[in-house]
Amino acid sequence: MSESAHADGRSYGGRTAAERRAERRAALIEAGLDVLAEQGLTGIGVRAVCHRSELTARYFYESFPGIDDLLEAISAQVGAEVAAAGLAGLRSVPDTPDRPEREVLADRVRACNAAAFDLVLDDPRKATVVALGAGHARMAAARQRLLLDYADLVVSQAAVVAPATAGRLGRATAILLVGGAVELVTAVLTGAVELSRDDLVDHTTEIFLTVLGGADHDR
Repeated sequence: MSESAHADGRSYGGRTAAERRAERRAALIEAGLDVLAEQGLTGIGVRAVCHRSELTARYFYESFPGIDDLLEAISAQVGAEVAAAGLAGLRSVPDTPDRPEREVLADRVRACNAAAFDLVLDDPRKATVVALGAGHARMAAARQRLLLDYADLVVSQAAVVAPATAGRLGRATAILLVGGAVELVTAVLTGAVELSRDDLVDHTTEIFLTVLGGADHDR
């Protein structure tokens, strides 16, 4: 039976039409990550992505109007994964009543930064997305939106990472922190700045702690 015969959402092979479309979209994003890492912005195209994903152009256009839309989706997905990793790292450090709050805060911020950075540093494909994102209009726009979302996440989690300063960390300061961290990682990935992974985590953690411990306004 043809694919179109199941467009009403009925199950085929144990999966609905919507599930199969989602799987194809995910496969195209994975293929796009591979091609982007190997060939850069000048080498990625519909034909190359379809070849890598083993899907036809018909299925590409089912998910994306064009290659720029795929690149935007790739950037958005990597950004969302970084945010999720950072939040998981933050929550991985439990409350410890017998330890000074400052020590617990330091561990939480460090775990958050390490998890977010590692997701990019450990996958060259995602490192490429971060490094090249600013040079592509749609990817840069997605990056900006995600930066703002991540900054909002930092503000919302202030009560978790720094209970004593909850409500004192404003959005503007959070944007400055997150934006600076993104640019620093980009500089490391492109070779403009030489920092080891541990130095990167330590440096950004120290800055975050300084701001969290000293913020006294809400802007």
